[in-house]
Amino acid sequence: MTWIVGSSSIGTSLVVPFLATRLVDLERAYPYLVGCNVATTLDLSQIYGYFAGGLVGMMLGSAHVILNILAFLLFFVSPLRILPIRIAEELGRRMVRSRHAGLELLFWVILVFFIIPILIIYLSGG
Repeated sequence: MTWIVGSSSIGTSLVVPFLATRLVDLERAYPYLVGCNVATTLDLSQIYGYFAGGLVGMMLGSAHVILNILAFLLFFVSPLRILPIRIAEELGRRMVRSRHAGLELLFWVILVFFIIPILIIYLSGG
């Protein structure tokens, strides 16, 4: 799906209503969601961008492909496969119980997508 439409957002958004209504459980949707992520690196427009961008495009494209392959191996093939599923389930439970679900979700998004990556870059000397 992602490869055809060229957007992992479309592919992942299609499964959200099924997850929300519990027609599909997260463990069954997980391979599809991982596939959507990996497919973004194989999209034809993405591949063209790797080549059209010259050396920098190839470097960025290679980093994107390697990151997705490593994430696939770490969170799909290895025993750590269950970790993202359990984290998502726990965050979902917290959101249902919380009176301030929006603020709590905002906190987790900032923590996971900004603070942790910045700390990793800073601590690695980058």
